[in-house]
Amino acid sequence: MTPQKSSPRELAALPRLLFAALGWTILISLGPGGIYGAEPHPAALLGVTVLALVSGRPGPHAFTVEWLVAACAAAIHLEWIRYVFGPALILCGLIYGFHGAVFGLILRRVQRGRSWAVAVPIAWCAMEAMRFLVPVPFGMRWIQLGHHAINLEELVGAARVVGPTGVSFAMAAVAGLLLDIIRRSVSVGAICAGLGPVGLLALLAHQTRPPESVEGPMVLLVQPSVSQARKQRPPKPMDLFRQQVDLTVEGMNALKEAGQMPPDFVCWGETMLTFPLVGETLDEAVRMGALGEVSLPGISIPPDRLPQVVEGWKRYEEQMVGGLLLGAEGQRVLPSDCGFVCGAEVLVLHEEEVRRVNSVCSWTPEGRRSAACPKLELVPGGETMYGLEANESVRRFVLDVAGYLPNLLGGEETGLMDLPAHPELSERSWRATGTVCYDNSFLHPYTDPLAEGEEVDLHIICSNEAWYLDSWEMDQMVCMSRMIAISTARPVVRATNSGVSCILDARGVELGRVRQDGLDREVPGFLALNVPVPPGGTPVTPFCHFRGPLAWVFVLLAGVAAWGSRRSGGYQEGAWE
Repeated sequence: MTPQKSSPRELAALPRLLFAALGWTILISLGPGGIYGAEPHPAALLGVTVLALVSGRPGPHAFTVEWLVAACAAAIHLEWIRYVFGPALILCGLIYGFHGAVFGLILRRVQRGRSWAVAVPIAWCAMEAMRFLVPVPFGMRWIQLGHHAINLEELVGAARVVGPTGVSFAMAAVAGLLLDIIRRSVSVGAICAGLGPVGLLALLAHQTRPPESVEGPMVLLVQPSVSQARKQRPPKPMDLFRQQVDLTVEGMNALKEAGQMPPDFVCWGETMLTFPLVGETLDEAVRMGALGEVSLPGISIPPDRLPQVVEGWKRYEEQMVGGLLLGAEGQRVLPSDCGFVCGAEVLVLHEEEVRRVNSVCSWTPEGRRSAACPKLELVPGGETMYGLEANESVRRFVLDVAGYLPNLLGGEETGLMDLPAHPELSERSWRATGTVCYDNSFLHPYTDPLAEGEEVDLHIICSNEAWYLDSWEMDQMVCMSRMIAISTARPVVRATNSGVSCILDARGVELGRVRQDGLDREVPGFLALNVPVPPGGTPVTPFCHFRGPLAWVFVLLAGVAAWGSRRSGGYQEGAWE
């Protein structure tokens, strides 16, 4: 039957609430860590169909009801935050829920005079794009609809051009077509609009397949399974260091027994050195005598003692890393020609104040620190308080609850590391990005260096997920890492404190993860694998260049569609109205 233009019937608040809850339940339960275990399922688009069914109709308190339901869904999806600070779930829920309600707000304007196969993807991807464009903490970067297609290699490969939001568009178009079918308003145009984006994904995925990888560095990942409580308040700090050294030795012995080549570098997790590192700016300021009293959480160092304290921190690095791990032949833990990568806090001088930078650092086989890659995106409330920490009562409360002050300094651009390579495999060193934990939920730390012409062989992520025990946060992080690998066509190495530590190839396929007795989290272990890397001269994926403008394209598309709908007037309704 031919669709008609008419005013749609309003939907009461209670049915809206119930059906919206059903839609979000489907969407979340079919995500990573849901009913299919670690793997997301593309059938999650059915949740978008149900959400569009109710969100596309006006009614009393529509926005408020949808905000409430989406906020509760967000709190469930992000429930692992409670392990850090339970009340933070309220704030996260309200922010994430607001974005969810914006989907309905846009849909009710865009759908006028259009098929659902056109309106739903426009509204959904405008909402996803807004999450990227609005700065943190009011924007939220996490799992998108496109992540649910991560196992459909023939489609998700298109993320090399259109990113995860482009994949979301195609999935939402199918969700809209299903709604057209349900409402008996299918037309040839609706079928083309619903299936056309899927066909385009398949074409883009096929045309941008990365070339066959070549043998890359041998990497040894070490996962000590250190709980967050023990990491923050260790009875004997050096015990954590020794535990990782023992696991490293065990891993290298396993390689030797298997007749495999020694690792090119060993990788530990986030901030797993039990002492701070001294950055160049702080070191220079101390040498020049340009600092007064220095205050760090729990530490106040008068000027006359500062040189000795800084020298002590430098000596720790020299003895533990440059000596024990990478010292003289016959006395060192790591084999010759083997480098070291580890997350660490680096103390720097910033605007005449000593600040901590959560970093991924690398050391040459000779024991010299060669790079310190800063974390770009700080966790709201966990690593930054946006200046609220200046209030003494806030400082005291946060220190009592968290045991540290969230006033870290974020980096401005992605750091790069040159890592040792065996001459028979590469004429140059391996080039890697170094990122930390929350950076994993963003794409710009990985696309920007490639877009700027940097030669990048692989991405290294050092992460601390010990906060979250065995929650589905682990599976969500791995899913986003897989999308990073696909979107940039570069392998990803994930080294964590308690799981999940794994290695992904340039297609986002997992090559291996640390396991013990079938468990991959809250267990100690190690993993040694060759990381396949793209051959020299591999072109940068188009998405690396398009990432920034794409978000605006989806928002502007919604704006143009809403303007066009307003001019046409009325809603397109099926015969059942």
